[in-house]
Amino acid sequence: SKLNSSPQLSAQSKPNQTADQEGWSVVKADPPKAYSKMKMVEKTIQNYTTLTTTCLDQELCSICCNPLGSGQVLSLTKCGHKFHSLCIQDMILRQPGQQHIQCPNCQTIHGIKTGNQPMGGEMSFKKMAGKVPGHPDC
Repeated sequence: SKLNSSPQLSAQSKPNQTADQEGWSVVKADPPKAYSKMKMVEKTIQNYTTLTTTCLDQELCSICCNPLGSGQVLSLTKCGHKFHSLCIQDMILRQPGQQHIQCPNCQTIHGIKTGNQPMGGEMSFKKMAGKVPGHPDC
C-alpha cells in the first residue's frame, strides 16, 4: 500500500488530511458513527456558526429572502454572513455531506467538504509540478 498515514502535512494542513512519502495527500472522511443525519447537521451548525443578536432592519437572509429580524439568526464563523437558523439547517440537510457549510453568498467552505464520499472513505490526490501538455495556461 502506498499510504503511510504517519507523516503530517505542514501547519496549514487540514484535519483528517495526511501525506505519504511519495507526496500523495489523503483526505479521510470521519469514520462511521451512529449519528442520524439530523444529529450531524446539529453538530455542523454548532461547530461553524454563532448565534447573532445584532441585525440591521433591512438585512435579508439570502436563502429565504425574508428579513433577518424574524427568527433565530446564525452567523458563519469564517465569513460572518448571517442566515436564519432554520434556513441553514435545511440547506445542510439537502446538500451532499453534512460535515460542512458552504456559504451561499461567498462560497467559503466551513469544515471539510466531502461531498457524497462515504463515511470512513478516503480520497487520494497529488499536485503535479509543471503544466498540462497542450494547455499553456494551466
